[in-house]
Amino acid sequence: MTVIKQIYSTITFFIVILLFTSCEKPEGLGGNGEIKGMVTVNLYDTDFKVLQATYPAVKKDVFIIYGDDNTISNSNETSNTGDFSFSYLRKGDYTIFVYSDGKLESSPSGKVTVEKDVTLNSNKDVVDVGELIIYETIDVNDGDATIKGRVRQVNYTSDFNFIRDTTNAQEAPVYIFYEDNPEYIERLRTLDDGTFALSHLIKGKYTIKVYSEDITGGKEDVMITAKAEISNFGQTVDVGDIFIAKN
Repeated sequence: MTVIKQIYSTITFFIVILLFTSCEKPEGLGGNGEIKGMVTVNLYDTDFKVLQATYPAVKKDVFIIYGDDNTISNSNETSNTGDFSFSYLRKGDYTIFVYSDGKLESSPSGKVTVEKDVTLNSNKDVVDVGELIIYETIDVNDGDATIKGRVRQVNYTSDFNFIRDTTNAQEAPVYIFYEDNPEYIERLRTLDDGTFALSHLIKGKYTIKVYSEDITGGKEDVMITAKAEISNFGQTVDVGDIFIAKN
């Protein structure tokens, strides 16, 4: 009889454990737990060379995955300060993520995810995941800065031995390059007074190039360059006079 009682007690114990385990609810809504944080945007040019600005991500979708789910479980939108929160969660494991711009070589779509894995140890646990930094991009001609200057033409005698006079170069082609990109971003011509200006530029280093005849007697034209750097929004950079030669 004692043996039967022991067997009965053991079976009862395992049944209780099984019932208790089966009653544990999976991750998701139904508790008082909370996961919160904030999303910050780092704005770059499309080649990710120069940081343009940093600011809170406003009205950005943040997604949550409950446990081992293979699909998005829920989403919330960031506030005007970039903050987000998922409330009324049960204890368990969660994944928080947000979409970010990325280089094409890292993702064919140009989008990547920034993720945080979070564990709530109780139904009342509150976890702050801190800052999620995402990246967005802006085209080089979508800014509000300006580069300007003037091209002056030094007129030589045919043998380049003497200068006859110096005039404003009219209709002279001006090429503007961004950072170390080998392709120019804009080709424009000088006005009647030799001036040029290119607006709507973003922050970064620029090179201005103008063709000139070779005063050493070479048959090929040479490039005369000037440098400019935009470091603030709305800035106007004047590169001054660029001198080219003509005989």
